[in-house]
Amino acid sequence: MLQSTTLPARVAAAGELSTPAGVPADPTPTSLFESVLGWVRRTFNNATPTLSPQIVTVTAEPGHTSAPISFTGGADADGDALTYAVTQSGAGTLIPTGDAFTYTPDAAWDGRSDYTDTFTITASDAGNGFHIHGLPGLLHLVSFGLLGSAGDTATSSVTVQVLAAQVDPPVLTDPAHPYTPIAAQPGDPAGSVRGQITVTDIHQPITYSYSGPTTTADGSTLSLNADGSFLYTPSDSARHDAAADTAHQTGADAFAFTVTATNSRGAASDIAITVPVAAANGDPTPPAVAPTATVDHTTGAVTNALGYTDPDGDTLRFSNPNGGTATTWATAHGGTVTVDPTTGRYTYTPDPLGRLNAYSHPDQNADTFDVTITDGYGSTTTHAITVTIDPAAAVLTGATQFELISAGSYSYGSPVRGPDGSVYATTYDQAAQKFGITVVRPDGTRAAVDLDGNPFASSGFRGIQAGPGGRAYLTTDHDVLVVNPDNTFTTVPLAGRATGRIMVTADGHAYQLAADPGSYGVANKFSVTVINPDGTYATVPLTNNPPYGGVGDQISLSEEAVVVADDGTLYVKTYAGAVVVEMVHPDASHMTVTLPRFFGQNCSCSGITVGPDGRAYVLGNLGADATLITVSKDGTYTTTPVRVPGLAAYGNSTADSDGSVYLAEGTGFFGNDTMVIVHPDQSITAVPLPGSTLFEREPIVLPGGRVYQDLEHRAAVIVNPDGTTVDVPDSDGVSRTVVVGADGRTYVFGGGFSASLDSGVLVVGQDNSFTTVPAPGRVVSVVVDEAGYAYITSGDVGSSTTVTVVRPDGTYSALTMAGPQVGPVLVSNDGVVSQAVSSADGSTVTTHQIAVARA
Repeated sequence: MLQSTTLPARVAAAGELSTPAGVPADPTPTSLFESVLGWVRRTFNNATPTLSPQIVTVTAEPGHTSAPISFTGGADADGDALTYAVTQSGAGTLIPTGDAFTYTPDAAWDGRSDYTDTFTITASDAGNGFHIHGLPGLLHLVSFGLLGSAGDTATSSVTVQVLAAQVDPPVLTDPAHPYTPIAAQPGDPAGSVRGQITVTDIHQPITYSYSGPTTTADGSTLSLNADGSFLYTPSDSARHDAAADTAHQTGADAFAFTVTATNSRGAASDIAITVPVAAANGDPTPPAVAPTATVDHTTGAVTNALGYTDPDGDTLRFSNPNGGTATTWATAHGGTVTVDPTTGRYTYTPDPLGRLNAYSHPDQNADTFDVTITDGYGSTTTHAITVTIDPAAAVLTGATQFELISAGSYSYGSPVRGPDGSVYATTYDQAAQKFGITVVRPDGTRAAVDLDGNPFASSGFRGIQAGPGGRAYLTTDHDVLVVNPDNTFTTVPLAGRATGRIMVTADGHAYQLAADPGSYGVANKFSVTVINPDGTYATVPLTNNPPYGGVGDQISLSEEAVVVADDGTLYVKTYAGAVVVEMVHPDASHMTVTLPRFFGQNCSCSGITVGPDGRAYVLGNLGADATLITVSKDGTYTTTPVRVPGLAAYGNSTADSDGSVYLAEGTGFFGNDTMVIVHPDQSITAVPLPGSTLFEREPIVLPGGRVYQDLEHRAAVIVNPDGTTVDVPDSDGVSRTVVVGADGRTYVFGGGFSASLDSGVLVVGQDNSFTTVPAPGRVVSVVVDEAGYAYITSGDVGSSTTVTVVRPDGTYSALTMAGPQVGPVLVSNDGVVSQAVSSADGSTVTTHQIAVARA
């Protein structure tokens, strides 16, 4: 397709992309001759037009024609006007428009990529009237185009550089990988990252720039080359931050920066680059010398510190290697360890039974556990710890706490504990204004026994006593309240006013004496109420009155006159012109035995004692002789003169299991008495004592035929079978308590009266050796089990209780519990040993179990 237009010949304008050779300006005739000559030349020797190749640039949009384009490539030496014709050989269309051309892009162009379009253009001056282009033109004219050439045209090309009006910025070649890692070069600092950014763009070349700081706040550096290659060098601080456990959440494990990629058309895009920061962290280190542990020999607790430090100054955390947030966990051999998570200081508490095992088996005295140390920067170290278990021969293995008295109530007297472990307390509810008994059973169940039907406070009460079988007995002035195993209570009426303490046998029978009060000196009617284990009861009137004192209805009974034998029979010494022994059996049967009259008086010089075989003994002066009267269970009796010349019998006697009877005779206070031994064959041995016996302190039979006897104003002595005596050390002649163990050892303590033995217990061996076992506070009880282990309960009033365990070999261990003691140590039938204590206000009771290392 050929399109043409006529344009005046001219030179290129300034600013156009290409300019042809210049042409001379029209000559201006200066004379007629010159004018004629010029006409001849232009007509017959007309110059052929010239046309230079031209390159033009067009910014276009798809479907739109460009603005007019000026062409400057054509020229004519004669100044003739030129006509241009376009041969449409390109993809687009070049259209002459007046003195210019317009360009329309190819209809299939996407409008984004640049391209080049080339056209052929012919310039002609034939439209300027008749003229011949020299000889070639004349030949062409006369030969009708066969020879020569017309000479009035020139042909050249025009190249159109089409630039897209919309230029896309560079795009990443692989958006998932904005850069390609480049291998590190020698000398690169540790952790450096090299990379090459690669984009795709048709408008090359691409230049890269970075406007951020080349050195960051943490000291890291970044350098970017114009070709898109870069080098990132993290600082030590950045690398350490990248090691943090939270680095991924905080972004510290990566460095992000933005690079601008610009193409040749000026279109730019920001490219986000993120490079990993190589983590660097130093592991926590243990101390060169391990810290020294502290051992609490009371609890066995071992306290120490791990002593780890961190080279980066990181805050260390110490935790359970098994995970979780607990700061206390179990060890390999049953102990527990508590670790301070911030300091690493730990306390290891051994399993109490493990301490016993370590005592019995010294080669098994180690326990192990692990602690995990982390610094929060990726370092995890597990430290194995081996501790030496502090051996102990006695330990507290467990504690069970129970509420005893509820809020708003208070206790009358101290709580008591029965053989089965039940605890009882008499209480008063201030809000309800009523009395009750609180019971805590061994399984922890708690019950309040409502005593609304028996307001004992109005008549007074004599304390509560625990018995076997889950029963307890509270004696008021006129009845006995029996707490049953089901936490109900039964009221057992008395035939008079209660006198003396209630006595409970091992098989669960209870005896309470009562008197029908009258004026002092007037006979009183006494009775014994027998309460059976099943709650039934019977009242047995006594034939006569026991020794008593008091005024009016305030009866004071001599307790030496009332004894319960091992078989459960109650013996009461009464008077009816002579001494009468009254026996009340558990089945409420009653027997009386009237003894010979002593000196014509209705009294004797002793109480009544009962031997292991059930025979009762009464000591007195029959005629001129001191006489021991032995009453058999069938009611018969025998008399044995036991008088030592010059002496009189007084006090109580004691019977041994072989039938021997021990009693004291003397001149009275401040003299030296004599111990009289009545052998089973009725023979008598008299042993002089180095002092007078303490009045109404009967001899105590020790294993091996030995006898312990308290003396007045001097000391206590042990009388050997051969009649020799041994002074008991640390004795001051006051009343003390003596406990004889099954293994033959004897335990002597103050019993609440002696200050000299407040600090311990005197242990007497079978060979009469003496050892003092220290016990803090006042000793209140000693219990010896069948294996010969003794349990000494002592303590400070209202503060703490200590149980000192004395082993058969004489060694001992002390166990301390907070709170005052509730009864003595209990040794159950299955061998469980326990001690109960109460809180300072009496509101709770805690039962501690005790375990000992046994041979």
